[in-house]
Amino acid sequence: MIDALGDDARHAQVAILGSSFIGLETAAALRTSGAQVTVISPDKVPFEKQFGERAGAMFRALHERNGVVFHLGVKVTSLEGDEGNVHQVMLEGGEHVAADVVLLGTGVTPATGFVEGLPLQKDGGVIVNAGMQAAPGLYAAGDIAAFSLHENQEPLRIEHWRVAQQHARIAAQNMCGARNRYAGVPYFWTDHFGKHFEYLGHANQWDEIVVDGELEGQQFVALYLQDGNVLAVLACEREAHTARLIDAMGRGLSRADALEIIENGATAAR
Repeated sequence: MIDALGDDARHAQVAILGSSFIGLETAAALRTSGAQVTVISPDKVPFEKQFGERAGAMFRALHERNGVVFHLGVKVTSLEGDEGNVHQVMLEGGEHVAADVVLLGTGVTPATGFVEGLPLQKDGGVIVNAGMQAAPGLYAAGDIAAFSLHENQEPLRIEHWRVAQQHARIAAQNMCGARNRYAGVPYFWTDHFGKHFEYLGHANQWDEIVVDGELEGQQFVALYLQDGNVLAVLACEREAHTARLIDAMGRGLSRADALEIIENGATAAR
């Protein structure tokens, strides 16, 4: 997108609809290139569903310090312009946001409408077992595959390319006669204004978040816990810790053991 704007990037007014990962990553890249960027979203806090309110507020503050403007908790009613060019985004309540370019970052759904005879999730995800098998002789992997990350857990879809790689490897092995099961730890990263965030595991809900370090200063490890067990980790500038944590999470990791890993890593760093 930056290449498409070319020399006009510094003068462009870009409206991004949606506070998704692709939306905010693009916002950071465009703002770094000099564009005026506004993010518009019905969500009240970016990434609150994924990381919680405090971490979501941290991402918003990081973007605002770098000049991104947010309109949150609002809905778009129309895009206005003439001769095929957009000029403004109209919001509920009559407010408008000037824009030369509008980017939609509102999410995707699996394109599985053609699939017949298989159980699908409400969003179209293909339900597979731990071996990525949807039916005898049929396998699915990647974004469309709904699988149980843990035993007795409802199937879920994880839209990260690293998980797609893990799925594909297992599916290919099983097509060749193996009986392998998914036992990996999901992993992805997201970059914003020079800050590299890592996310290990997956948590739809949690009963406690334990933070080591300075979350608002983007130097931290945050543990997402359920019943004293680590479901997920969000971290920034703590690569040595995340390398040890992701290895331990594959075997199951308690709160106490995770904190010991973090403390030992901090001691080694000193």
